[in-house]
Amino acid sequence: MQHNLLPRVAVRIAAIIFWLFLVWAVIFLPTMIRKVLDKKSISILAWSTALRSDYLIPFERETGIKVYVSYCETNEELFLKLKSGEGTSYDLVMPSDHIVPTLVKEGLLQKIDRNQLPFFNHIYPALLNHYFDPGNHYTIPFLWGIYGIGVDTRVVSQQTAYAEGWRLFFDPQIYNGPLGMVDDAREVVDLAAYYLYGESDHITQLDKIQTIMQLLLQQRKRIALYTEDRADYILLSGTAPVVVAPHYDILRAVRNSPHIAFVIPKQGSFLLIDSCALTRTSKKQEYVYQFLNYLFRDDVMQSYAEKFGFLPPVENIELPAIFKNNNVLLTPDIISQLHFFRPIIAQNFLTLIWLYLKA
Repeated sequence: MQHNLLPRVAVRIAAIIFWLFLVWAVIFLPTMIRKVLDKKSISILAWSTALRSDYLIPFERETGIKVYVSYCETNEELFLKLKSGEGTSYDLVMPSDHIVPTLVKEGLLQKIDRNQLPFFNHIYPALLNHYFDPGNHYTIPFLWGIYGIGVDTRVVSQQTAYAEGWRLFFDPQIYNGPLGMVDDAREVVDLAAYYLYGESDHITQLDKIQTIMQLLLQQRKRIALYTEDRADYILLSGTAPVVVAPHYDILRAVRNSPHIAFVIPKQGSFLLIDSCALTRTSKKQEYVYQFLNYLFRDDVMQSYAEKFGFLPPVENIELPAIFKNNNVLLTPDIISQLHFFRPIIAQNFLTLIWLYLKA
């Protein structure tokens, strides 16, 4: 019996190994082959709204360096890809501020060489030397967004949005209509904590978390849509006249309607910085630095500002009037009102809160 059993076990083990190899090959082999056959290339992991592949064609023509861009939807996805074997496929990534300390701690990034980046001295000082990367040894600020309130002024005036601020979202006695809310657990929890306690840096106490949860459950009754990048649609369609989102999402609606306004509440708001960072495993620093110097070139930055509504991270770029008219600038007064979405609560706990909230 045992002699008959052994061949069957061996066949099953071989079959399992074969299928595991097949899965591995489907996921990783194309990238590995590409990197071997196309040595003068770089691979980038970025947000779909942050880097347009068609905007990279001039760089490829100028340098002969092929750029492969993959996209991710969340910072957690970015982290998992770098942490897994797939991380060796990327040379450059674009993490948001709050995930950077984790990437550094896990040894997934390499230090940047500023001597290779002459534009670095022209980056807005307000974007540098923050808690997530003191001294900016690992990150180069690329995209940044100020979170604020988009309002249909036919329903809620700019003055009311400025004065009442986050009370519009959490106090139905101030406003009891439909709302548009960001679709991110960390951001939603931090906004609620900021409304309740004036800060979001010390909200690990269980009683505070329970209070935040109750507030969000009450708010959920008025949420028309949780969304990451459709704030303009919510406002223009009339789905909700009050929305919280980064400035670039709301300004798309401002461009298309005289009734839409962007407001930074007088109580303050949040700043998000997405940065460029070299992966620890990249061996193509020369090509990556050429690409970064292209990306931060004045004419490229100008085109991004005009086309996508992103404010450039470098000075001396002529800003479209819509930014100035809506007070979306990196002035000392505005910067002093802004905070970061910090990784205070563990991601697994945030996930549980989010699942319970959306159940």
